[in-house]
Amino acid sequence: MLYFREFGDRKNPTILLLPGAGMAQTFYCQYGFADRFHLVEVHLLGTGEEAAKKWSLRENIDGVLDIIKEIGKEKVSLAGFSMGAQMAVALLCEAPQYFDRAIIISAWLIKDPKQVKKLCRLMKLLFYVENSSYFAKKEAKQMGMDPQTTADFLRQGKNNRRDNYDAYSWDGVDIKKYPQFAKVNVPMLALVGEKESRDIMIESTLTLGRMNPNCICQVWKNHAHDIPYVRPEEFNKVFLDFMQGAPHKAETKGPGD
Repeated sequence: MLYFREFGDRKNPTILLLPGAGMAQTFYCQYGFADRFHLVEVHLLGTGEEAAKKWSLRENIDGVLDIIKEIGKEKVSLAGFSMGAQMAVALLCEAPQYFDRAIIISAWLIKDPKQVKKLCRLMKLLFYVENSSYFAKKEAKQMGMDPQTTADFLRQGKNNRRDNYDAYSWDGVDIKKYPQFAKVNVPMLALVGEKESRDIMIESTLTLGRMNPNCICQVWKNHAHDIPYVRPEEFNKVFLDFMQGAPHKAETKGPGD
């Protein structure tokens, strides 16, 4: 089973937090919602306490489903960012019966082989910069992480694997392989920053809305690949409203308009 951390009472509605690659604490700015939700932070293979392990989409899917069974809830909610958002899409397609709603943030779902090769080269070149202690400390400070969370983030980051950057891309989620997404009968909110790649990231998000009317898409002004933790008050309001069941109208713009 994948490593996971729990915040809040299991008696409250459960939300699985699926983080971005290399930062299990992606949803740190949402930890405060543990007063009304049961938050489960999943450490996907290659991330957090699982950083030293090789990424595997299949093993991650099975691992998340094992966690749901361990918790013992009939239904849980999902919030996924970046790699975690790809995972959310795969889980919704493979096991929609376990989920009552989902927020999908900045999911890369259009996997053109040429783009994959290009991005793999770029990410592997940036690996040592992005995983330096200096960069990690700066990111932790910007997010307002407390000392213990910062220490955990830095310790875990030392085990991040450069070879996983190929695995994240080639063994990721390609929406063309998940036509069943069109039939997922779960309220979904897909978010992306307007400063992200239009052909890759924004188009991936908008594709979800075209495929399934249950998925509302928003392109957030003044955001890049950072929605959960840059100006988190914007995301926190949407997160709380959506997870408490507030209706969301079909929009292509979000906060900042």
